[in-house]
Amino acid sequence: MSQSHDPRRRDFIAGTAALAAAAALPGASEASHGAHAPDFAYAGKDREALALGLRNGEYSALELTRAYLERIQAIDTRTVNAVIELNPDAEAIAAQLDVERKAGKTRGRCMACRC
Repeated sequence: MSQSHDPRRRDFIAGTAALAAAAALPGASEASHGAHAPDFAYAGKDREALALGLRNGEYSALELTRAYLERIQAIDTRTVNAVIELNPDAEAIAAQLDVERKAGKTRGRCMACRC
């Protein structure tokens, strides 16, 4: 299956684009840093930094997934409602990836985002 038709890739790209669009809106900075939004431990980290944290055991794929799901809930539902669908199995998939990582199997540079 080509990457352009992979639904996981599509969902990741759509979610990322939606969050980027929401961040560009007037007042988005205040919303993401205001009293209503929780602190986001992974703010400013790019894909490589996140992958390194997974490899070093700073956090698990499940922790990372939960943090991003919470961030989407905290910000997107209050702003533009740009994320139209989340994978209901995201946490289970992340937990399985953590099991695989502990067994020595990895799926590329950043298995949390499966790229």
